[in-house]
Amino acid sequence: MTRLNLSDKTPQPTSGLDAREAELAQQHQALAEDAAERRRLDGAKVQAAAAYQQARDLHSRILSDPDANLDVSDTDRTEAALAHKATRDAVAKASAAFTAHEAAIGDLDARARELSARARVLEQERVEAAHKAIVKRKVRAALELEAIELEEHQLVRDAYSRWPDGLGLAPCDFPDGVFVAVETNLGDRKSIFRDDVLKAIAATYPEVLQEVLPAGEASAIIAGIERDRTRGVIHFAQRTLAWTMAGGWHTGGIAPEEMQNYFRGAIRRQQHGI
Repeated sequence: MTRLNLSDKTPQPTSGLDAREAELAQQHQALAEDAAERRRLDGAKVQAAAAYQQARDLHSRILSDPDANLDVSDTDRTEAALAHKATRDAVAKASAAFTAHEAAIGDLDARARELSARARVLEQERVEAAHKAIVKRKVRAALELEAIELEEHQLVRDAYSRWPDGLGLAPCDFPDGVFVAVETNLGDRKSIFRDDVLKAIAATYPEVLQEVLPAGEASAIIAGIERDRTRGVIHFAQRTLAWTMAGGWHTGGIAPEEMQNYFRGAIRRQQHGI
């Protein structure tokens, strides 16, 4: 029998997802670079405007204030006019560069929102792919466990049917109904694994059942899901947690041999259908 390897976590599927993540990372980097350039151009506009205002104020004072005009030379007047014109041209140039960048690059906020949305979609697809891989691994392990469970159940039940004490065997399988089918309130026989878990997988990841189960079994389960969908009614196992007390809380506790008797006694065997 193949031994289950359950020590490691399920390998995460990355097919196609890593390439998309790398592409998104490049686009985020490009967005960051464009945003930095936009901030630089905006800062250049602010600096150009400040320089222009300073040069304009100086030139205006020379032209409008007679006393200031008397105190400057022709060279000062010429330099003030040239500075005024140069800074005005610089403002126009900085504004044109900023406008050109906006036109070429577009709405940075819209790009950021679109990349964030794509990143969320990719993250959700990773989670779904990981879940699908875990479910596939679990089904394979559960099918093997189901076979082991049925093997033990049959052996212990046969032992109790042949010998009154059943050779002292204690049922160590899951309670009746988990893997072994039992009567339900619907008047049929079902097991939680076959009639609830596998149906949930068939409704969610039908391709997993088709890959893991024999074709006939997978097709039958998927067809049953389709019949339920057409009828508009589904049934699934509900959680009922009930415990039966053994022992009387007597002084000294339960002796080891008495504990074994409880685990192989009629009450426990009844819960396991043995």
